[in-house]
Amino acid sequence: MNNLISKELKQCMREGYIKEGYWKSKTYGEILEELAQKFSNRVALTDGKQYVTYEELNHFAYIGSHFFYQKGLRCGDRVIVQLLNSILFFKVIFSLFRLGVVPIFALPAHREKEIKSFINVASPKAYIICRNHLGYNYTAMAEECVEETDCELYFSDILENNFEHFDHCFFNDLPEVDPYDTAVLLVSGGTTGVPKLIPRTHADYLYNSKIFAEKCFWGKDTIFLAAIPVAHNFAFANPGVMGTLLQGGKAVLSANGSPDEIFFLIEKEKVNITSMVPSLMISQCFRCSF
Repeated sequence: MNNLISKELKQCMREGYIKEGYWKSKTYGEILEELAQKFSNRVALTDGKQYVTYEELNHFAYIGSHFFYQKGLRCGDRVIVQLLNSILFFKVIFSLFRLGVVPIFALPAHREKEIKSFINVASPKAYIICRNHLGYNYTAMAEECVEETDCELYFSDILENNFEHFDHCFFNDLPEVDPYDTAVLLVSGGTTGVPKLIPRTHADYLYNSKIFAEKCFWGKDTIFLAAIPVAHNFAFANPGVMGTLLQGGKAVLSANGSPDEIFFLIEKEKVNITSMVPSLMISQCFRCSF
């Protein structure tokens, strides 16, 4: 499809979106900074056990950006992120956004075939993953995928510890990130083969979430439940967690997506909106009827 659009037409379209005020000259890192100042001590994210405010999330993003910088990641590098719905997921991606490092949003269900394809296509510098979940050994899979590559593994438990105890010294020379550069690589559904990587820029993807949230009348009272993987475009940005944060609401993260966990979180956190694909909704209702 990209071959059907000339560079000149792309540039003309971009200039038009900017002129009309749709695309702003803001990156995810800059937007988080603004949200932290605007909403400060309001809860941004929770998994029902831990709670992180906007100010804290912004602070963790600074910690993470300096940690990853010291590990050698630089603007334009790519990193596979395959984490569960968790506060750590957002600590990690905002840290990468602030550096201009591009996360590849791998889904928890992806296995060797998909991950090796992402590595072959995108040549990521790192692969961030949990060790085990629901009986599946991600550790063994990840080690096999990066074997004989330059891709470095980072496990979630070690990263979580670094976010809490990283002995850092903030510096002022974090790179300038172009809001019209690629912010994230989404993955396609893979219905016709191995999933493809879909680039989204800071400017266009932030506008996507903003306009979705406004059209859905989301605001500071929105309490959104992410019941499907947040690495999925639907749960991340349509309006998803990002649409919730842009409006000052609270995002509730369900790691397992099971009926027991979902209904517990709805009751505990007073969730007032969620998003699911029809097949998952039918599955949830069917399982709850027994």
